[in-house]
Amino acid sequence: MNAFPVPFKFVTVALLSFLVVLLGVMNLRDRLFWVDPADGVYWSESDEGLKAESVDPSGPGPQAGINPADRLISFNGNSITSLGQYFDLLYESGIGSRVTYIVMGEKGERTVSFNLASKPFFTHRDGLRSLLAFLHLGL
Repeated sequence: MNAFPVPFKFVTVALLSFLVVLLGVMNLRDRLFWVDPADGVYWSESDEGLKAESVDPSGPGPQAGINPADRLISFNGNSITSLGQYFDLLYESGIGSRVTYIVMGEKGERTVSFNLASKPFFTHRDGLRSLLAFLHLGL
């Protein structure tokens, strides 16, 4: 017969469930303190390169003169053709770094320089989603 008073499957499932929840909590903790560098511009990829779809007026890029519909020509002297290149250079530069963009817009080609700001990775909406996910996990 079974020498253990508690079924082995129950203990195994309980331990694995605990480990999965622990990993989720550790992930959330890391997300709470993670910040991304940001220029305040939402760039989209097009045939002509990167185009400013929208701008956050309080962001450093728009305050330096980047407008919606501007195209990003270069980032710190590097020609930009894709979002991948842009994000590589953005993360390489880091928060607080001084960057120089060459943009093309209605006013022609111009150079804008500014310091990158920070943007929290975990927002209030993400907090609500996480709470709902843990409640769902508990049910």
